[in-house]
Amino acid sequence: MAKPTLYGHPNSPYVRTARMTLHEKGVDYEFAVLTLAEVGSPEHRQRHPFGKMPAMQHGDLTVFETEAICRYVDEAFPGPSLQPATAAGRARMTQWVSVYNAYCFNPIAKDIFFQRVVGPKYFGRPTDTAVIAAAVPVVEHRLALLNAALARDAFLAGSEVSLADLILLPAITYLGLTPEGQELLPEAPAVTAWKERMEARPSAKDTMPVW
Repeated sequence: MAKPTLYGHPNSPYVRTARMTLHEKGVDYEFAVLTLAEVGSPEHRQRHPFGKMPAMQHGDLTVFETEAICRYVDEAFPGPSLQPATAAGRARMTQWVSVYNAYCFNPIAKDIFFQRVVGPKYFGRPTDTAVIAAAVPVVEHRLALLNAALARDAFLAGSEVSLADLILLPAITYLGLTPEGQELLPEAPAVTAWKERMEARPSAKDTMPVW
């Protein structure tokens, strides 16, 4: 069967998660880099009807949405499993994936990183410090919850890396590039240690975005 093709921009945290998953599984794949204009194009909407990223093509199968792509890659290809073997472990993994999507992505990626980096650099927008100020206590709360979990176990679903870790890492990496993150992360030492362990993995090194 043809190797899969992943569509997206390398700086997208969700695209990076999908790429890390492919690297962790040792999958040979094509990475089709899209511009922001191409992401919203009619052609790409054939792959992702909401004009988002990533999307993946594998033979006759088209998959969109990061979690669906990652679960498919983990289950369709050989290599180390990225989902825990037990029901309890899988529940913990899914719990943290949901927490990230519902409660962490917006305050970290949109309200802090976008305001500090993406908006000014790529869209010429001034930083809205009020948005950042409102997000800081929210992110502090989220980091405290993550810190408690990672103080008990090396990774979010237990002793082994899972899709939860791969989904969360890109946003935490971006947080660390901001002044706010550089103040907040030292207050969450277990998160900081986890971040260092994750960023040392080949899958993280091979997919590190350049800003």
